[in-house]
Amino acid sequence: MNNKLYQRYQTEGVPMNVLGNMRIRSKLGLMLLLPLLALLYMSVSELSSRWSLSTEMDNLRSMSGVAVSASALVHELQKERGATAGFIGSKGSKFGKELNSQRRDTDSKLAAWEKTLAGFESDLLPPGARSKLTSAVNDLAKLTNIRNQTDQQSIAAKDAIGFYTRTNGEFIDMIGGMVAKTSDADFSRQLSAYAIICSAKNEPGSSGQSCLIPLRWVNSTKVSLPDS
Repeated sequence: MNNKLYQRYQTEGVPMNVLGNMRIRSKLGLMLLLPLLALLYMSVSELSSRWSLSTEMDNLRSMSGVAVSASALVHELQKERGATAGFIGSKGSKFGKELNSQRRDTDSKLAAWEKTLAGFESDLLPPGARSKLTSAVNDLAKLTNIRNQTDQQSIAAKDAIGFYTRTNGEFIDMIGGMVAKTSDADFSRQLSAYAIICSAKNEPGSSGQSCLIPLRWVNSTKVSLPDS
């Protein structure tokens, strides 16, 4: 071995004629091994990509269920806010029947919301949306007390209205915050549009009639939003 070959051997750690000394069978095996390794790599990458996509789609379906249920509850809470304001404003002489009827409708959506929330992993939400969810749930725990004060005429209209507005705003912000956890452009656009529309509808004095997630979104997104 001349000096140049020796130096290359010392540097690279393998003799230059290693392939030349291999048997034909070994050479063929090596030639087949490299494409097989490349194919294996591509297969694993494809499976990983599909698994990630499947996981994201499952997460989107779960979040869409929460969004639909929350929007239905917000819709009823906004109507209860209006009936509550009328009842307090009339010192209990008007809107009593309407308020009681609306509370039953709210309670129906509240029960559905609690059922949905019980089966939902809140860790799926981005931190900001998860914080809003916690605040909304904490506020909902005060609903019975707000109703009792309303019945007893012991709460100012602005305070009662403020409770409903704040609670609804937290739900709306939670839904809007879901966009940070998805790469689905249609889903993100629709949630953002919902949050913008409902934020405006959540202002006191608004009817809130548009604060339901439109079912027409079902046909325009990859994720089928469940019926509320």
